[in-house]
Amino acid sequence: MEKLMIKDCQLNNECLKDVLSIGIFGSYHEECFDKNRSDIDVMILLKKELDFDEEFEIEDYLDGILPEYFNHNNIHYTFIHDFNYPFSELLLMSEDKIIFDEEKYLDYL
Repeated sequence: MEKLMIKDCQLNNECLKDVLSIGIFGSYHEECFDKNRSDIDVMILLKKELDFDEEFEIEDYLDGILPEYFNHNNIHYTFIHDFNYPFSELLLMSEDKIIFDEEKYLDYL
């Protein structure tokens, strides 16, 4: 199965103004990914801490695009806003991510 890359997905930056980066982690890019059983793990690095409603708006926006893009309905979203081990490390190591603000992303490193 050919794997799609989130970095090739067309997303509206206006709807993601509080997002610094979005990346895929977990089994999706590994051989162990099973389309019938596995989820796709999406890490969302925020510029600042948001309240639940604001995070839900971002998740709702992405959930209207990513299931169709990946042709997969089981998508799990994880939000982080500060360095949070091990999630931050997973995002940093991911080769499949979108960085919306390169300068702030480098500050995050």
